Amino acid sequence: MATAKKEKRPAGKLPAGWRLNDDLSLADLEAYFKYFNANQGSGSTWEIYGAALRAAVNAGWVSEPAGLTDEAIGRLSPAEATGAFHAVMNLYDRVTADDPNSSGPLPTT
Repeated sequence: MATAKKEKRPAGKLPAGWRLNDDLSLADLEAYFKYFNANQGSGSTWEIYGAALRAAVNAGWVSEPAGLTDEAIGRLSPAEATGAFHAVMNLYDRVTADDPNSSGPLPTT
């Protein structure tokens, strides 16, 4: 049986001075989605990008610059927002990917 190949996201580029936290926990993912789901708006591309970036900041996914605000996210250029969005989504993909060295889930009885 053939399986569909997962498409790779664009690389993304963070604005100058931004750094992502690569050590995310389940609580960090839960905080992200709680914020994102409450703030995604009508679902336009730009509302999704803004909600995703604000959720990442509010959930602690962005470690630098300190004190980054929702208003600062709104001042990003469309190109900066697009690059940052893809960088955040790539972080999500990395931290939720299956470990290739894992034997998979334990069998249930």
